Amino acid sequence: MGVTMPGLRVTLGDIVGADVLIGMDVITAGDFAITHHGGRTKMTFRIPSLSDFDFVKSVNDQGKSRKDRRAAERGPIGPKRAN
Repeated sequence: MGVTMPGLRVTLGDIVGADVLIGMDVITAGDFAITHHGGRTKMTFRIPSLSDFDFVKSVNDQGKSRKDRRAAERGPIGPKRAN
């Protein structure tokens, strides 16, 4: 499936040292992401923008949930009461 942007003026040419050039007028029209998982680079793009994502927030949230799981495994922490 291709992405089209009616009315966008483009020029075809050879760019030395690059395989693709994507302008900000295209990037700001939707959601654009580049990932490099498992040694494979993947670019994805969609119009319109459908959601917000933040890689830093997701990493921080994963760290918080790991801490919560470890705390639950240890049990409550605090002074022991004498009976």
